[in-house]
Amino acid sequence: MKITIASVKDAPALARLGLQLSKSTSSIAKFKLKKNALSKIRGFLKRRMKKRKDVLFKAEDGGNIVGYVRLTVKKENPIYDDAFLTVCDLIVDEGHRGKGVGSALLEKCFSYAKRKGKTIIRISAYVKNAGALGLYKNKGFRDFHVTLQKPIK
Repeated sequence: MKITIASVKDAPALARLGLQLSKSTSSIAKFKLKKNALSKIRGFLKRRMKKRKDVLFKAEDGGNIVGYVRLTVKKENPIYDDAFLTVCDLIVDEGHRGKGVGSALLEKCFSYAKRKGKTIIRISAYVKNAGALGLYKNKGFRDFHVTLQKPIK
């Protein structure tokens, strides 16, 4: 497996993985996917890469993209000097889960953070996503923030 920086030309393959995540997320969070979700994801990723708003690392196995991670720098509060990295997306193809792809992508994030002088990386997952939560905790992430949701009817 090889992990490298993704480019705009990778957007179609990344978007297909993003759609996998969106489908599983919509079943957990009860979101309804738009019919053009794939093209929306592809366009979003292209824009983020072209504007260099995010860093995307892709995992390739046998020439196929089997996972990616999207990182962004965020500032918690303008009065603090605490810029940190946030993992916005960590997606592994369903057929490659449990094979170390997610772990390798996270390790790439850690080394990138070190090179950039960042001391904190944040990541989130749905409470019902036990596989992701287990991976993150195994990699040293600890509970930090809770987001609550209430459906309005």
